[in-house]
Amino acid sequence: MIPGKLRSVSGRATNNVNCGLHLVIQTSSFPEKNKVELRLNKETPSFPGRLLQHDLERNYSSRQGDHINLVSSSVSSFHILQRSSEEKILYSDRLTLERQKLTVCPVIDGEEHLRLLNFQHNFITRIQNISNLRRLIFLDLYDNHIEEISGLSTLRSLRVLLLGKNRIKKISNLENLKSLDVLDLHGNQIAKIENVNHLCDLRVLNLARNLLSHVDNLNGLDSLTELNLRHNQITFVVSIKMESM
Repeated sequence: MIPGKLRSVSGRATNNVNCGLHLVIQTSSFPEKNKVELRLNKETPSFPGRLLQHDLERNYSSRQGDHINLVSSSVSSFHILQRSSEEKILYSDRLTLERQKLTVCPVIDGEEHLRLLNFQHNFITRIQNISNLRRLIFLDLYDNHIEEISGLSTLRSLRVLLLGKNRIKKISNLENLKSLDVLDLHGNQIAKIENVNHLCDLRVLNLARNLLSHVDNLNGLDSLTELNLRHNQITFVVSIKMESM
């Protein structure tokens, strides 16, 4: 069942709640007829789907890639990334490897100062070879073939994690990412919200286009201002309790 505190887009059920959360869910296969929305009195913007990602990348990323080489290693099956001196000077804190037809993350040595890493639009199946990038704050793996969240435990400074349009079935292995501000998992195969209660600084959680039927396990997300659950199979919402409510 849908709590009466939620305000319908059509204007019905106007028993509003005084909180800091913007929640958009779809309660049936007829989104225009039965969409429910919980808005906030804080004036925070809404960042649906890819718009969120584009806005964030505009602040961090730039064109690059002409001077990047992937060299085969004689001691492992992974490619080793090499950048020219010019590339390192121009983009000292960021690295873009989108649309490189990568199936694995290359070894990235001598780049411990990186703050942004972009692997968009590749064929990567597993997150690996980035545990040494401990200053990383922005990691974009949108549109790959990743099946499991892993390989992130050392990235304690990470604030933006974009894993939309992958093959992830479970939210897991985020225990050490306590500084996360944005977590984008839209377009995956997730059936349950779990293992996020410790993310007390998380402001944006995007779970649109997954396989969710229940909305629960959100306790502890005290900073959450944007929760996107569009295009799921939501039947009811269970016990949403937060400090801001």
